[in-house]
Amino acid sequence: MDVRWMVRQTLVTCLLLGVSSDGSNLINEKCKALISEPDNYDVCHNLSSQITLKFSKNSPPKSCGDHLQPNEAAEVPVIKWPGVTMDNSYYTIVMVDPDAPDAKTHKMRYWIHWMVTGVSGNALRNEKQISGQEPISYMGPSPPANSGPHRYQIFIFQTPLGRSLKGIPEGSSNEKRARFSLNAFIALNQFCDSLVAGYQFISENK
Repeated sequence: MDVRWMVRQTLVTCLLLGVSSDGSNLINEKCKALISEPDNYDVCHNLSSQITLKFSKNSPPKSCGDHLQPNEAAEVPVIKWPGVTMDNSYYTIVMVDPDAPDAKTHKMRYWIHWMVTGVSGNALRNEKQISGQEPISYMGPSPPANSGPHRYQIFIFQTPLGRSLKGIPEGSSNEKRARFSLNAFIALNQFCDSLVAGYQFISENK
């Protein structure tokens, strides 16, 4: 099957028809805005979910939209999401930088910083260390010097446990992390109706 054709058709379905994977007629505006307006997409506004992150045991929780120094987010975060509705549900977490190498050119959009699948709702609700399959290991923010503010966006997709995902880069080298197609990933996995929460922080290397 032609992958490009499949991506195009799925995006048309998500954006124009609003047909979700279970066949219901639902326009997912959160997904539509993410795909059509990445330059201006504000995770905190579009995906309000009361998520907080802690990057070390003794650090205070960070709220959506906070500004962090790169070294403040160097460690794998613990995510707290009180909005989890079912402890026995599972999720895929994706963290990207849409402003790489800078917000004006963003010619390396999206730089993928993290992907982990099979994350339990219980872990997210109870602020436990994230565990699951990690095809892309965590990489903290690394904005180039004087490249302006970068948005670091985390998206959470509800995903059946054990589901095989498509569109995942092979390996965690910088070459593999650059130009990750978030749109294709959403399309190939029919994630338009599975985007349930998100988080964003800002970091800059002055």
